[in-house]
Amino acid sequence: MRFEVSEQVRTRTDIATIIYALFEQLAKVSARVRLTDDGSLIAKRIEPSFASIVRFDQTNFIVEPKEGGFLLVAEVSYRPSSTFWVILFMCIPTFVAWLVPIFLYNWQKEIVRLAIGDVFERVKNEFEVIEAPSRIRIRPAMVVRGREHAFIFARAHTASPCNKP
Repeated sequence: MRFEVSEQVRTRTDIATIIYALFEQLAKVSARVRLTDDGSLIAKRIEPSFASIVRFDQTNFIVEPKEGGFLLVAEVSYRPSSTFWVILFMCIPTFVAWLVPIFLYNWQKEIVRLAIGDVFERVKNEFEVIEAPSRIRIRPAMVVRGREHAFIFARAHTASPCNKP
């Protein structure tokens, strides 16, 4: 089974810095990460746990330059492990136990997808540039003190032609 996860990062940082940050974040969540000659990253066993014995995943991470930033793409190759098939065949004669390895396999797929999304989100938060509008209008605040000013202010706003019945 194959699936993709992608995220766009708007930044002026160079591609090498983005790849290095992606490498650091992937090292936290996967068993093995390596950099290939063409500049992509390959990660194996993302978010390993005891339940991950039913799956084998290998993910190719590509950083593509786009207008105003980069597109982070994860191409995931996700398949059942040999342990999955052994457990499944052992549980087939039972009434419901054969559903356990299938449940674990699908649950682990979602864990891999969420972990990749979290990695992309952390890289995005680290480098993304949020451009503010060029003109910010600030209205001056009027501070009114005293009872008589508050009364005049309230009377001026209630006596408008829009408030007449």
